[in-house]
Amino acid sequence: NGLLPDTVLDYLCSRDDNRIGLILNVNEPDQYSTSEWKQVERTLQALGNRIVLGFNLYREDCDFNFILDLHKRFKTQQHVRFGMAQPILGMDNQFLPTEAFPLIADKLVKAACEWTPQGLYFAFDCGFPFCMFTLDQHAELLRCGINFRNNCSPIVDIGTDLRVWRCFPLEHTPRRGI
Repeated sequence: NGLLPDTVLDYLCSRDDNRIGLILNVNEPDQYSTSEWKQVERTLQALGNRIVLGFNLYREDCDFNFILDLHKRFKTQQHVRFGMAQPILGMDNQFLPTEAFPLIADKLVKAACEWTPQGLYFAFDCGFPFCMFTLDQHAELLRCGINFRNNCSPIVDIGTDLRVWRCFPLEHTPRRGI
């Protein structure tokens, strides 16, 4: 989330190789306190070219247009990871209801058409159903250089308390050993 302790940020900055990359999930700037947003910007300034920006959709009135500005200002990687907040089994959490899918699909297609000519592309993380988009919207995404692909791939989620897990929505499900 970009709110790294100084020791962690200093360590990442001290690595002179580019094998360390981060997906930095950002919320809309107004979701942060002033000091938190300054820390996010500090992280972006320090690690910009190693960062892939991410944005999790969890409400229909979201505005992710600030991402293009962050990309330009901090020279982040040329693609954004869009995630969709899912209901968490056994918990009460915010997630995008299916009724909001058409509105979000429109926003994503619009972003694709505006961002790709400026060199910023995005990919869909797991959870996006193909039917969320009309066939015309799929064609428009392709025309704008966005290939709809929906699959889960191995990645480690790290919580603010430094716990790790494979899939955030399944964090509280029982685990089995081999």
